[in-house]
Amino acid sequence: FKHVPVLVGFIAGDAAIDAEDQTDDEILEDVMRNLKAMYPTIRKPDNTIITRWGKETTARGSYAFKKVNRSWDKDRENLKKGIKRMWFAGEAMYSSPGTTIAAWETGT
Repeated sequence: FKHVPVLVGFIAGDAAIDAEDQTDDEILEDVMRNLKAMYPTIRKPDNTIITRWGKETTARGSYAFKKVNRSWDKDRENLKKGIKRMWFAGEAMYSSPGTTIAAWETGT
């Protein structure tokens, strides 16, 4: 998706749990209703990719965050070592919490 306009959105809390059981069309309809309330002339996207991280058995809806009394830098350095043939990329490997840019910068 390089050099193409992209809109990224997140659903959180109980709404995220509920969305896990909706179809892609139902989620898009809900999102577009909210966007149209803010931007009446917005058009439907040409393409959508909808993930369900809560149902992803390897992620279970996880995300990186700075935990109190932990060193983000030390944790990141330890993860950089990898485990056997497994390497890490994404938010936890970036210099500060971030989503899309963190994945891009650490995974390419």
